[in-house]
Amino acid sequence: MPAALPNELLLGILEEAAATNTRTAYAICLVASWATQIAETHLYALIQTHYKEGADLVRRWLEETGQGKVPQRARYVRWLWVEASFEGSKDTIVRRLELEFNPALLTNLIRLFPNLQSIGWTQRHESGYNELWRLRNHQLRTYLLSSRLDSLPDEADGDVHGLNPLHLALSSRSEIYVAQTPPDTPSILDRVTHLRLNSYAWTLPNPPLGYYRNSTHLSIASDGGGSEMLVLFSGLFVCRLPKLEMYVIEMFERCTRESWVSCLKRVKERRSKGLPVFVMMRPDSLREDWEGEWLGGEGRSVWTRARVFTSEREQEDWAPPPPVLS
Repeated sequence: MPAALPNELLLGILEEAAATNTRTAYAICLVASWATQIAETHLYALIQTHYKEGADLVRRWLEETGQGKVPQRARYVRWLWVEASFEGSKDTIVRRLELEFNPALLTNLIRLFPNLQSIGWTQRHESGYNELWRLRNHQLRTYLLSSRLDSLPDEADGDVHGLNPLHLALSSRSEIYVAQTPPDTPSILDRVTHLRLNSYAWTLPNPPLGYYRNSTHLSIASDGGGSEMLVLFSGLFVCRLPKLEMYVIEMFERCTRESWVSCLKRVKERRSKGLPVFVMMRPDSLREDWEGEWLGGEGRSVWTRARVFTSEREQEDWAPPPPVLS
């Protein structure tokens, strides 16, 4: 009979296997209770509510907090994509208040998920997302703004006002936080160091990015039409965000050659003046790209890809990239 593996080696093998994907982590959880303790940290590390399983899980955790319970496994969540449907209001102000990702929501998300590293937030009109299992915007906000979350015990509370880095991705301009308080007022948004915005319309007419004053990395997506304007605004963003190290223009794969020529010309000009402007190409879907970052690790991050892509364009004398074949 072969000799048994040393416990430390066995635990290390299971830990590495559980980290590969959620399916493997789930299988390891079925082995024994001691194996579950190893695999759970990876099983719940990534939660996405555009899948039924993720939506049901987050809904159950929120319901537990409403009953005064602390969802113990929520502390394992490190990457969270929250997608909810809304009915929509004809009143522009009401609609913005219904959709914006404000500090109160972020505060309670961190209370519920104290080890969050990256958050994706998107609200979609229910006309195309009306399945019964989907999270509803008004229900989600009711739970997240509940006073029950304010009373979570210390072990679930997390360092709410600490400066541990947090990545935030917003998919609609209606979700950006616009407040009446001065930008220099301390806020939970100070935790956001990496900010991705999926619409260039945020920059008009007065970008409220000062509320994310600790951001060291900023990226804004463009379908090509506003890319030149985004590059020209780089100086403004550097002034509004004094810690900014990277400003990335995310060009969609479907952008025309003309859009690329215009954008790259401006990127070249700004970089020659010492501004930290970068450019990259990605698919239209922010969620899919965000998910790819999780699966691919640091090498797949938007920031790493932007550095590589910009370097390649510079080496090619800023020639547009070859078209992506569909």
